[in-house]
Amino acid sequence: GVSSSGTSGSIRLIVGDAVSSAAGAVSIVSGQSDSGGGGMVFIRAGPSGSGTDVGGGVTVVSGTTTSTSDATGSVLIGTAMGASSGQVDIYSGTTDTIASGSLYIWSGAASTGGSGGIVLSSGAATVADDTGSLSLLSGASTSGSSGSLVLSSGISSYGASGSVSLLSGEATSGASGSVVLSTGVSSSGTSGSIRLIVGDA
Repeated sequence: GVSSSGTSGSIRLIVGDAVSSAAGAVSIVSGQSDSGGGGMVFIRAGPSGSGTDVGGGVTVVSGTTTSTSDATGSVLIGTAMGASSGQVDIYSGTTDTIASGSLYIWSGAASTGGSGGIVLSSGAATVADDTGSLSLLSGASTSGSSGSLVLSSGISSYGASGSVSLLSGEATSGASGSVVLSTGVSSSGTSGSIRLIVGDA
């Protein structure tokens, strides 16, 4: 229900618990079309009309496990296969007056085993088309400092620390890819630097 002064009602989709087998699932599925496009599924938190309060959040979390030997559930965000598959956009919000939202992608930590990895990969092509590109770009600024881009390996207290590798793609018939390290251009101040430092042993 709608509320003009208090909190409006909530909607909860809950399946029953299970003692000895898997618990039930919750599915939100749009309709199929034989001649037109399929239906859309929108999940959106409510905005805030107040100048001081924030809008609602959207949280997607997989299930936890109490066992120390079993893995927790996965969260999959992907597009279906087709002649041209759809794209997946993950972005933070924009703002005109204050700082925009941040975007964090991190893997889980591990106390006894190996922690999770993060893989950013562009799609491969098996025909004469070009493969997808992978771009890591920091934000531009017209009045302040632009964003930074940091590539850093993990720190280790006992073994070897992680490595950072910059590799171009291989080619069997044409030219292979290039690796370019370039600093930004400045019209009024000092431009950026490139520093290659070997760690102490």
